[in-house]
Amino acid sequence: MSKASTLLKSLSIGLATFVGWSSVAKGDGLAAIKEQDFHSDSAAHVIGYSRIIAHPGPYVKIITSQKTINIQRSKFAGNVDVMTQIPSFIESDQDLAPIRLSLEQITNFSKRFTKSGPLLKLHIAALQSHIQKFEDNQVRHEGVWIPRMEYAKILAKEARERKENELNRQQEFAELERKKNADAAFASEQTKKGLAYDGKEWVPKDQINHSASDIKPSLGDEIAPIQKPDMESAKVAVANLESLSQKQIGA
Repeated sequence: MSKASTLLKSLSIGLATFVGWSSVAKGDGLAAIKEQDFHSDSAAHVIGYSRIIAHPGPYVKIITSQKTINIQRSKFAGNVDVMTQIPSFIESDQDLAPIRLSLEQITNFSKRFTKSGPLLKLHIAALQSHIQKFEDNQVRHEGVWIPRMEYAKILAKEARERKENELNRQQEFAELERKKNADAAFASEQTKKGLAYDGKEWVPKDQINHSASDIKPSLGDEIAPIQKPDMESAKVAVANLESLSQKQIGA
């Protein structure tokens, strides 16, 4: 199956006009080529392409699915890109404008290069069908044409869901703030009562202080001064050991 025949399966079309001395047309499309530059447009042959590159010079590079062809610039008459898809969302004239423009341009191309007519016929019909659906008060939503009234119901439902989600978010935030303020108020009341939080529960402050004073020094803490190379530190270490020994005997 030729590239041009494959293009007939596409349901969406756009136009790319060949311009200037340095341009690139991307996307599958049709190019009109003349055997002689003095031939009429109606005699031009049409080939499918995946890309066209036109750099300064006498040739235009046409890349097809199978090969690359260099065409003399004087024999290159024009091209039309065939885009891969119609927009998934069309709800206004502004959204439809590119399709209307594509239809106008591709229709003009088929009239100018009449050999492209059979290849573009289905594309033109597809574009006309999309436009007609819009004029029949339909909207294209997620790639499907539906009545505008049905679309209005979808929008209303989405609006309700957004409102509900926002209300839930506000309620969750309010609950977090309420809990935060309640915890702060409770802590303030406990502090006024002379209590302190020990990491597990609220207890009298003096109980926390007493618990801290009951912590027994370790042997390593007591003999640390002996590691210093001076007599005074050694005396302190000996005294610490004697004190620790007495505490353990009396315990």
